[in-house]
Amino acid sequence: MKQETNQTVNRALHLLDFFADCEELGVSELSVLMDVDKTSVLRLINSLTNAGFLQKNDQTKKYRLGLKLLFFGRLVEERNELAISARPFMKQISDKYQATTLLTILDNNQTRIIQKISAGPFVYMAAQIGLLLPAYAMASGKLLLANSGEENIRSYLTSVPLTAMTSNTITDPEKLEEEFRTIRLRGFAKDSGESTLGLSCLAVPVYGPHRKVIAALSVSGQSEVINLAESSILQDLQNSTVNLSACLK
Repeated sequence: MKQETNQTVNRALHLLDFFADCEELGVSELSVLMDVDKTSVLRLINSLTNAGFLQKNDQTKKYRLGLKLLFFGRLVEERNELAISARPFMKQISDKYQATTLLTILDNNQTRIIQKISAGPFVYMAAQIGLLLPAYAMASGKLLLANSGEENIRSYLTSVPLTAMTSNTITDPEKLEEEFRTIRLRGFAKDSGESTLGLSCLAVPVYGPHRKVIAALSVSGQSEVINLAESSILQDLQNSTVNLSACLK
C-alpha cells in the first residue's frame, strides 16, 4: 500500500539534498535545480531558516546548512547502537594501519556511512558520516549489494547507471554481477582505485540475527599500504566483526 506524503515537506527535504554537494546556494540556483518557481522556493527557504535547518550568509545573500542539522546529526550518531559498538574496534584498526576505517549500511542501494575513524597522514576526506556514496564503486558498497538478494541485484544491475568515477570503475553490469559472485564466495570485497585513483579499500560483512548482513566494515588508504598489508587487515577486520556481532546480540 502506497503511503501518503506531504508535497511541501517532500520539496523542503529535496531542497536540503542539494546542499550535500554545494556549501552555499541562492534562491535562483535552487529554483533552477528544483524546477520550481522562485516564490515557492523562497517560502521553503524561509521556513527552513526559521527552524534552524538553513542559515543565510549576509555577505553573499546565499544560504547554507544550519546548526540544527548538526545537532540532529550528533543525536543520530550518539544513539546508533551499531555505530557506538563498532567505534572501539574501528579505532584499534585505524591506529594499527594508520588508515581510515568506515562502517557503512545499504540505504536505497547506496552506501551510507554511519561511523568513521581516521588515523595517520592520509584521511579519506570524501567519506563523511551520514554521506551517501555510489555503492558499485567502493568495496563496502559492492559487498552490501552482493548480499542484498538476487532480486535486488537484478533490479540494481538493470536500473542504475554505472558511471565511471575513475578508469578502474566497473561499468559493465555483467562484470559487476560476476564481482558480486566472487565477493560472496570469498567473504570480502576489495576495490583498487574504483572511486578514487591511488586509494584502495577492503571490506567485510557485519552479521546480524540469522546471519543476515546488516553492515560492512572497511579500511581505506593508499593503495601501496593496503595491498602490502591485505592479509593482516582482512584478519583484523574479520575478528572485529565477529566481536561486533556478539555485542549486538
